[in-house]
Amino acid sequence: MDCFSESGDHVRLSEERKPSGKIRLISSFGPVDHALQCIASDVIRATQVLRKDQYLLAGGVPAALRAVEAAHRDGYTHGRIVDAVNFYPSIQCDGLIELLKPLPRSTVQNVIGTKVSNLHPTKAGFTHSVVDCGRPPLRGQSIISQGSASSPIVGEIVMKRLLEVLPAKARSTAYADDAFIHGKTEEEVATNFELLQYAAARHPAGPLRLRSTATFKLTQPFEFLGHDGYAHDSGSICWSPSCKNLDHYMSVIENGNASVAELFDTLSKVSLRRRSYYNRANGKEWENHTNAQLWAKYAYRTNDRISLSVAVSRILDCWRLDEVCVAFEDYLPEPNGDREWDRRQKLLDCLANKSINR
Repeated sequence: MDCFSESGDHVRLSEERKPSGKIRLISSFGPVDHALQCIASDVIRATQVLRKDQYLLAGGVPAALRAVEAAHRDGYTHGRIVDAVNFYPSIQCDGLIELLKPLPRSTVQNVIGTKVSNLHPTKAGFTHSVVDCGRPPLRGQSIISQGSASSPIVGEIVMKRLLEVLPAKARSTAYADDAFIHGKTEEEVATNFELLQYAAARHPAGPLRLRSTATFKLTQPFEFLGHDGYAHDSGSICWSPSCKNLDHYMSVIENGNASVAELFDTLSKVSLRRRSYYNRANGKEWENHTNAQLWAKYAYRTNDRISLSVAVSRILDCWRLDEVCVAFEDYLPEPNGDREWDRRQKLLDCLANKSINR
């Protein structure tokens, strides 16, 4: 495999709806491109040292939330949450060359970056938004694609350079392009945010554009990394999954026009989402119920024996574990149209025919 030249493989683009309702574009690479990106990513990890306050690759969301708690216990009672707008499309490959040394220029441009001319949408109508960062690049130019195996570590290097502008005594918690700026006073938080804005506009791989919340006391409700939180006077922080993240899954279940692909994509993320929730006592129960309803919906749509069998298994698992006696119908989402009502009845018949001791 050539780690210095462009592979020439096409890159498939697909849309993914975020819990916030916004659409982001995900690139799907072939095996050769993916392998080259993994090699480059390993080299970057071996030659670069990330900051201790960057948690994307060091413990994930739970570690980041614990860091926010630790800062609050240490007296950092104020905060401000910052993120970069259109983060990956805003990163300029030419500016990465210096940041990613000793990687050669050709590797950065042809492996880390993706040529715009190689991007091929899976459907028409959104090609322009791939690079919607205010300055559409030339077709020969490379961009950083979300979905690349190397984009997480590259994003961490870009954020590392941004956060280096903060004073040594400043406290921050970073996860990908999201950063929680801590302070013991409102003034300290405001000053550090101004430093970040200055550095973002002059970033060697940018410029980057930041948006942020207002400065708040942690005793007020706030949202960070898909969690709603607020601090007790004792110093501990109460975390719970944010409503808009949970509502995303329910909206897919209730959407009568949800496609088979959207249902399958949502199913693949339920377990991952539950593991990212911090200190959630009933997380497994939520995962079981959500999976049962999504598989039932999937069986409505596909009407094949495999999905029907899986849906029956998931619903029976929930039924056995529920402490309160619940009818099978309570696990089934509303069908859409006569055909799905018939398939719902077929699913109920399969459940009724199972001989189970509760």
